[in-house]
Amino acid sequence: MVSIRRAPALLALTFAMACGDGPTDPLGGTVSLTATLGDGVFVLPGELVTLEATVRREPDGAPFPGAAVAWTVALGQADVLGGGADVSDSTGAVTRVVRVGMSPGAVEVTARLRDDPAVSATFGLTVASIPVLESVTPLTVTPGGLVRLVGGGFSPDPAQNVVLFSGIRGRVTAAATDALTVEVPDCMGPGAAAVEVRFGALTSQAMDVAIEGEGRLTTLGVGTTLDVDEPTAPGCVRLGHAPASEYLVLAASTSTVGAARYGYTLTGRSWLSSSSPATGRGSITGPLRPRWSSRHAEDAEELWHAELRRVEREALDDRSTARSMSAVEPAGRVPVEGEERSFQVLNRERSYDEVVAVARRVTEHAVLYVDVTSPAGGLQDSDFSALGRAFDDLIHPAVTSGFGEPSDLDGNERVAILFTPTVNRLTPRGQDGFVAGFFFGVDLLPEREGSNAGEVFYALVPDPLGVHSDPHTVEELLDVTGPVLAHEFQHMVHFNERVLARGAPTADAVWLSEGLAQMAEELVARRLESLGELDEAALYRRGNVRRARRYLGDPSGVSLLIGTGQGSLSERGAAWLFVLYLTSQFGGEVPKGLTQTTTTGASNVERATARPFGDLMMDWWAALYVEGAGVVGDVPPAYSFPGVDFSWLLSGASPAARRLGTTGFRIDDDLWSASVAYYILEPSPGASTAMRMGGSAQGGGPPGGRFRLRVVRLPTGP
Repeated sequence: MVSIRRAPALLALTFAMACGDGPTDPLGGTVSLTATLGDGVFVLPGELVTLEATVRREPDGAPFPGAAVAWTVALGQADVLGGGADVSDSTGAVTRVVRVGMSPGAVEVTARLRDDPAVSATFGLTVASIPVLESVTPLTVTPGGLVRLVGGGFSPDPAQNVVLFSGIRGRVTAAATDALTVEVPDCMGPGAAAVEVRFGALTSQAMDVAIEGEGRLTTLGVGTTLDVDEPTAPGCVRLGHAPASEYLVLAASTSTVGAARYGYTLTGRSWLSSSSPATGRGSITGPLRPRWSSRHAEDAEELWHAELRRVEREALDDRSTARSMSAVEPAGRVPVEGEERSFQVLNRERSYDEVVAVARRVTEHAVLYVDVTSPAGGLQDSDFSALGRAFDDLIHPAVTSGFGEPSDLDGNERVAILFTPTVNRLTPRGQDGFVAGFFFGVDLLPEREGSNAGEVFYALVPDPLGVHSDPHTVEELLDVTGPVLAHEFQHMVHFNERVLARGAPTADAVWLSEGLAQMAEELVARRLESLGELDEAALYRRGNVRRARRYLGDPSGVSLLIGTGQGSLSERGAAWLFVLYLTSQFGGEVPKGLTQTTTTGASNVERATARPFGDLMMDWWAALYVEGAGVVGDVPPAYSFPGVDFSWLLSGASPAARRLGTTGFRIDDDLWSASVAYYILEPSPGASTAMRMGGSAQGGGPPGGRFRLRVVRLPTGP
């Protein structure tokens, strides 16, 4: 459960709090608290349960670190261990261990924000004993027929009893504490089936029944898609051998709760013929990889950009600032080459350096400044000229035509591009990545401390001797500045179109904002391609391609919704691929439509495309596999990137897909919210496979997980 509330805009959190070091200041803005782990579980008396809640800002979904959360037992018998209040980490997550009491029944634990108790999340637990199965009648049944189970410890609520037939869930039609009436899954084939009753991970002993007769067999044509409605509910799908083709299976969570993860089980039961099951109870496979954590190591660039966006959000919480912006009088004078200007530049200590810089080049759309304290061996006049031309001729037209216009608070119709060692010093020595440049939205909020009251892009300077941080040469700077400038210029345009022009209360969701900014790099690359500058185009695509390939290497381990900071390389790769898909499917105006609006995140995408967000993700995930694997033949048009040579762009990268066993399988794993696991199913000749997706331990799906199961028959021949 989740509650959302707008708290008064009070004191800004310090950067130390953004790292989770202390919950001393009141919360500002709109925040939500969501149960992301432990809700809805069944446990034995006296067991320990780990509960996790996530604190996020709304509507942009950004994690809210440093929030104090208090835990209380609202119903039933349980002890919250450890005492006191927890503090949300960089992903917004906060956890607590609870020991339930010895009496069976419902338990509710509530997590509340200390500074605003109206914002809360409730975890519902059920304390139960292991169910006992004593008899099953009749012992010979037909698919779709009824059986009666007698025993003890059952729930009188039919939905709470999970009855499995060799891993495939039957529908409970009537329930009492000592007896259940269950419908045999109608997709089963003839042979023996093991019947068991489950409450979550609490499982009865199994008893065998004989199934006679053929159940429902689903036949798909090549290129046909089957969506299994409510895959965690009773029911299943059985597929037969398909000559010259195979089945792509997408097991997905379309949840939009950021940084949440959900356990799932994918079960298959196979038959070799109409009279012989391939396995009595199915072979067990999994987990396929170690259970992974929702946390990831953030590099200096991620941490820095996360801090920038945090400060911007806090500035936007003060609406008096927004009201004052219209009163700013623009300077209206074009700078002259050689003149000096002072800037305030946010530094590594989160204070401001007073920087004096000289204008080295003035172009139609930019003024290029260099800090007077820059080390020797820096940019020359020819370098400034080349960078100015790149901005005027490539970056500015690509971004403005694709997304909209920048603001012009200072009235000079130009963007200031400042090269300063302050940017170099943002990255500690010895890091894998580095901060190459950034845009800071506070510059467009002139009443805020540190604002330069105009459009400014900050970039590092060449430092071949490593005076300020690790060494960076002129050649390296010239390679990275263009793509970073395209990316950050889109952020600048986005801020103007969304916040200044339309009065949106927040920036867009981080994942969508980053995806759009990365799309700006792609648009510049396309412009260079049209001019025959293929090597330069590759420079602008290099980052996107690298991030996309990282994502495709393990899509089930990455959420489209960025869980912390500005996102890992894989998360940002997912965001770009999704925006690329939307642009290719719905037209080149989509990025502009996603930018020039006040709606946010998934709602923004739904508004721009008139399609449900979950459906879009399922089509996108299918398209990634079809395009990446080079599938040739009949497939739905939605399973493609029209106008994009996908195999050339990503050099044949394809989502990692695991082959399911031909004699049955059971896979236990986790999914992020907004993530997918890819599988390939190819039943042997003369065989068929029944398949079902459920929550952990094969029960119902976790609350909020929004599990979806899609099967696509793909051609395998030319």
